[in-house]
Amino acid sequence: MEADNSVVSVSSIIEALSSSPLANCVKVLKEYNERDADRKEISTSDKQKLTACVIDKLQVLEDNELCCEVFALLRHMSRDRHVVLKCMNNSAFLNILFKFGKFGDVNQESDDKYDQQSELNASRCISNVIYLTRDSQGYCNDSKLLKNIVLKVASHKVKSYEQNVLSLRIMLLASIMSSDGRRQLIEDFDARKITLDFLKHLLKNNIDQSDKIVSESSLSVNATNMCIEISKVLFNLNMDMRRKSLYNQEELSELECAVALCAAVLMSKSDDISLTESLHYNAGNAIYSVPPACFKVDKLIPLKAEEKSSTGKLTPERKNFKAIASLLDILQHRVMSNTIATDILHPLLALLSQLCRLSRDIRLYFKNKILPPRKDFNHRPEEGSELRNKLIELFTHNDTNLKHAAADFLFVLCKENVDRFVKYTGYGNAAGLLAARGFLAGGRGDTEYSDTDSDSDTEEYKQVCDEINPVTGHIPPKQVNPLEGMTDEQKEYLAVQLANEISKLSSSDIIQPMSVGDDGKLIPLQQKVHQTTLKEEHSDSNDEF
Repeated sequence: MEADNSVVSVSSIIEALSSSPLANCVKVLKEYNERDADRKEISTSDKQKLTACVIDKLQVLEDNELCCEVFALLRHMSRDRHVVLKCMNNSAFLNILFKFGKFGDVNQESDDKYDQQSELNASRCISNVIYLTRDSQGYCNDSKLLKNIVLKVASHKVKSYEQNVLSLRIMLLASIMSSDGRRQLIEDFDARKITLDFLKHLLKNNIDQSDKIVSESSLSVNATNMCIEISKVLFNLNMDMRRKSLYNQEELSELECAVALCAAVLMSKSDDISLTESLHYNAGNAIYSVPPACFKVDKLIPLKAEEKSSTGKLTPERKNFKAIASLLDILQHRVMSNTIATDILHPLLALLSQLCRLSRDIRLYFKNKILPPRKDFNHRPEEGSELRNKLIELFTHNDTNLKHAAADFLFVLCKENVDRFVKYTGYGNAAGLLAARGFLAGGRGDTEYSDTDSDSDTEEYKQVCDEINPVTGHIPPKQVNPLEGMTDEQKEYLAVQLANEISKLSSSDIIQPMSVGDDGKLIPLQQKVHQTTLKEEHSDSNDEF
């Protein structure tokens, strides 16, 4: 077939499926799949006609090679939302996909290459249909399908890499699209345990029987991609755990295992260096999904191999911080190269803040790396090429979530002490977080920190502390006094002019004078004056008695 336009090509396929010999059908479909399937100029109506015809004939096709080409065509069509909503979003077609995708016959692996390819493409179609329709048919609540999805993930040792990845992605979709489906996956079908067993199988050379990390090695590209998908699944399976207050022993054991295995992932690298950041980032997300109440810090920073048999005080020097270092590498790479991706940095900073609150050793590790004692006070805290300068610069980023996450991380490194935080960042940079927390008048957060690592002022700070502008956080250059040489009358005239201009701006709601309320938060100055007046009147009325 040498048709030049899509209409002839689509018509030819419909005609071939209706009347031509079987061999010609395979030839026509193969040519279309190889040449025309992804052409953007094919109209939506033609795609819908072709898809409807193929689906109509699908149930009576028995030849494996022809089925393989049909599912290859449907895979292309399932990428178009309009085609999916028109032709594929129905129970009859989805049941066909589940049949050919072998959801329910998971422990048998066919030797026929066409049958294997049909299984892959049917699974791809399932993934596309559920995603594009947001599971409007409710299949992610179907207990039979959910059970088969879990069984297919559990059979990873007899399945190919592509089949395993697709099974994990369909489980991920099921856990995202339906809260009830997510509950069934965990409570009825042990999805978390089976997923952890899969991850343990991938990391079998890196951990021992007690889930302790024994080595750091490279992962193949296929193993890396499967670890990434498993980390995404674990994040979604654990996302409801933070709402719980009580956990049974099985849940605690699984969550402890999840932290240990994700730590092993953080210590591993991919043979494809470009995938390593994604590998570590998704493992970090999976760790963040573990509730703080269930978090075992020693699983993330275990003893070094040479220290396991020794006794004595568990000092930070005896612990392995390689997993933590991999998270710091992501932060440093993203911030220092100015590739500010909010969807990556925001959850990463939230994770680092949580880890620092949970562990003194982790907080000290990050503080020593990011926030050593200040020695240069001639430049603003946000000026410079160090990581802390770049993080402070993020305090004024236009994304509210990101700027608060960056500020919160440094606030935790300062042990949530307002005075120390202002010393490192300047009051102007710190004001946003302090206002949001009600700390403008001073104070500290709710987390309790030890006093053994107090951050004493350096000699450099003691010498210049009186010269530092607390708002900018640096020593401003000396400037000529603009009022020098003026008479008292001229100064008074300028002061009156300034007061008048401020009054005009305030009355026009261009600016609004603010004050700090009793709770440490900013309130309008007029409200503050009103509150003060009421207090005075109340005090006077009490005096009369």
